[in-house]
Amino acid sequence: MSVQSSPRDLYKIKTIASLTGFNPTLLRAWERRYGLLVPTRTDTGHRLYTADDLRVLRRVRNLLDQGRSIGEIVAQGRSRLLSRDAHPMPGPSQQASTAFPLLESLREEILQAALSLDDQGIQRGLDLAFGSISAAQVLEHLVVPLAQEIGQLWARQLASVAAEHLLTQCLIRRLQRMNDLENRSGQRPLALCAGFPDEYHDLGLHLATYHLLHMGMQVLYLGPALPFEALATAVQVRRPQLVMLSVTRAALLEVHKPGLIQFAQTLSAETRLIVGGRAVKREEESELKGYGMILWPGEVSLFHLQESDLLSLFQ
Repeated sequence: MSVQSSPRDLYKIKTIASLTGFNPTLLRAWERRYGLLVPTRTDTGHRLYTADDLRVLRRVRNLLDQGRSIGEIVAQGRSRLLSRDAHPMPGPSQQASTAFPLLESLREEILQAALSLDDQGIQRGLDLAFGSISAAQVLEHLVVPLAQEIGQLWARQLASVAAEHLLTQCLIRRLQRMNDLENRSGQRPLALCAGFPDEYHDLGLHLATYHLLHMGMQVLYLGPALPFEALATAVQVRRPQLVMLSVTRAALLEVHKPGLIQFAQTLSAETRLIVGGRAVKREEESELKGYGMILWPGEVSLFHLQESDLLSLFQ
């Protein structure tokens, strides 16, 4: 049972961040996205957090330290997180037993629809998935596996180019609609997202955009195959806090590495550069990190990173 907070139990955002270890950008994102926090406002619009907010965040911190995801935690609701006798949350295996069999069934249906060039069948499957299960789970356990499987079938000549293009474009359009609904201007850190020069595979870039938006950022999506000169101009005009580049082919990374390094050297200290995608390998780290880049190797799933991993860049 929550109690009324007295003025001395109210905390400014910097204070609550210090007490919990969560940075202010992340706190604002959680307030907006999950409704976990209910700060009051001063006459000048500054947030004041209650003692209950502090208890909720400390409970969240404990659960994160136990290996829980933020999605699992917020599913309990604020009142349960505040309750002293809150029951343990179901483990990942229990959640998978109810959610993932549906996604597995839909994956087969959507894949067959793609092979038959049945665009309406693809859309029906996606509608059912996103209407039944959280978007994050659908993206991780349906969209990403579908993209990988159709690519493998095409490489083995078991799927036509048309089928691969149809399914990929259906997935991209779905992500674009989701991202357009989430992408709002305001007092949020700005990220520019773009593909390497000559890099036309952009599904991963849309997924990265989704994650950045749900980390509380504003995203300017510049699309695939962007020359470094054009990207440098965009950085000068918009002055983002983050630039994220995607590259899927190792040959492209090698060919454009000199241009990438030259671009990185033009960035100010206020703009961080992340290079991610299947082409990025661990062995690139020593060379590219020396130019201030942050590498996101393809084997590191977007979905296995905590929201604080990127937001901590702005602390």
